[in-house]
Amino acid sequence: LTHKNSWIAMRAVWLFPHLGEQGLKECETLLKSDNPEFRLVAYKALRRADINILKYAKSLASDPSALVRREVATSLRNHSFADKSAMLETIYDLWDGKDRAYLEALGLAITYSESDFWNLINKNKDPESWSSKFTWMTWRLHPSEAIPALMKRAQSLKLTEVDRRFALDTIAFTEWAIAPQTMLKLYELNVPEKAYIQMWFNINTDGNKWD
Repeated sequence: LTHKNSWIAMRAVWLFPHLGEQGLKECETLLKSDNPEFRLVAYKALRRADINILKYAKSLASDPSALVRREVATSLRNHSFADKSAMLETIYDLWDGKDRAYLEALGLAITYSESDFWNLINKNKDPESWSSKFTWMTWRLHPSEAIPALMKRAQSLKLTEVDRRFALDTIAFTEWAIAPQTMLKLYELNVPEKAYIQMWFNINTDGNKWD
């Protein structure tokens, strides 16, 4: 652990969970290391040893390092929403809204619980004033519950063309029947991005999502 090359030093960490009670304690101690790479590897070592990681995830969900929090998020993918929702909300709250790898880690963690998580973090009921962070999270999750709000954003002249198109992109990634129905309504309303809507119809009805 004291080797000057951290990559070599951390190789020993993978063995700790397999060295009895003392090894487990050493690994748990590293979860509090000042070095985020040691915290990350210690957590991964515990996970790889098939140890229940929920108690460790709870303490690391608010870790100062985004590197560690991303790993915690992906490790929770196969746990129930009831067990992981509070931790994922914390991890979401600490996201800077820009790190795309972090966004994907959250998206993977929320697989099959997209609607539940979106409803949990949807604190702003005015779609036209969504934060960039929440807009990106909605894009990644694209739950059917977001469609009415996205429809409002897609036709809002208060938003930029980029924002309106991003709302349309999110609708286009949604596989529920409400998505093409909403796109058709927007097309009939002659919204500014009518040609963009036509593009998505061409893509999604050519052997893709909306066939």
